[in-house]
Amino acid sequence: MRAGMFFGVETFNWTTSQFLDAAASLKAYGVDTLIIKVAEVGSVAGNIWYGGFDQAVALLHTIQATGMGVLPYQYSYGDTSGNLDLEVSIANQFLQAGFDYCLDMESEFNGQVVWAQRVAAGLAAPVYVSTWADPVIQNWSGVLQALAPMTTFFLPQVYTAFLQGVWQQQYLQSNIPLNQCIPTITAATIPVAAGRPNITMWEYSQLTGGQIQQIMSSLAPDPAVNPSPAMQQAAKDFWNSTGFLFSAQKGIPPDNLGIGKSWYADYYHSIWHGPPMSYEYRTVNWKGQAIVKQNFLFGWCEWDGSPHWYHGSILNSA
Repeated sequence: MRAGMFFGVETFNWTTSQFLDAAASLKAYGVDTLIIKVAEVGSVAGNIWYGGFDQAVALLHTIQATGMGVLPYQYSYGDTSGNLDLEVSIANQFLQAGFDYCLDMESEFNGQVVWAQRVAAGLAAPVYVSTWADPVIQNWSGVLQALAPMTTFFLPQVYTAFLQGVWQQQYLQSNIPLNQCIPTITAATIPVAAGRPNITMWEYSQLTGGQIQQIMSSLAPDPAVNPSPAMQQAAKDFWNSTGFLFSAQKGIPPDNLGIGKSWYADYYHSIWHGPPMSYEYRTVNWKGQAIVKQNFLFGWCEWDGSPHWYHGSILNSA
């Protein structure tokens, strides 16, 4: 997972098509994983959401079929109401079905080292853990240490400027290495993403398209891809697929200019802008600056010496 987007409680009654729309929109920005809530014991949507385990698995498989990764998660109340073993058993159902899984563990586990030990002992495989960004303050240091052997990554909830300033120190103080952490950021803490190899974001309904683009552009670059001949041919065919729109005299828009080169680089990293719908043309952006622009099936690119991609979607791209 390079960039994961959390979805909150609002999705408990979403349709599959709503998730697929969101996946397509986010994939255009380079987000590679949807972090989807699938369970909460005692919730109005049921212990397992979307109609039950089989239906939730079918939903996750449908999203995966588009090339988007999924990380299902559940909120955990621990043994507050005597349901800790049930919560672990639900997690194990998804783990045994072949999914990575995430537990959202917060105030109920403050100071509850024994509960954490029971969770770790009961899990069939390691999980992601979404939790506090200030574990020392929240009395979570012992809880983190109990969970660590069965935690793939902790996802510290770095939601405020204060937490941005303390999360690394507090995880180190709790004897958790930073390479076992992927911070979860909000619109208020976008700078945390700068130079990181990976990030998670809270959450889909609260971030604009412009903010997502800012986050993605600030991450460390993906390792260079050396495209195979088959990848190069597939990319070329995709670019040329709208050739019928253009006159034989002018031909298909050239793909060896700045925008075209950026298009290919993104394609090889599984970021698809769609084939060209226009040639490059000179215009101005909304700030009145002179740019070169080219329209594509899923959006457009503005070139001012470097590419800036924009995509029409259900997201607010402001």
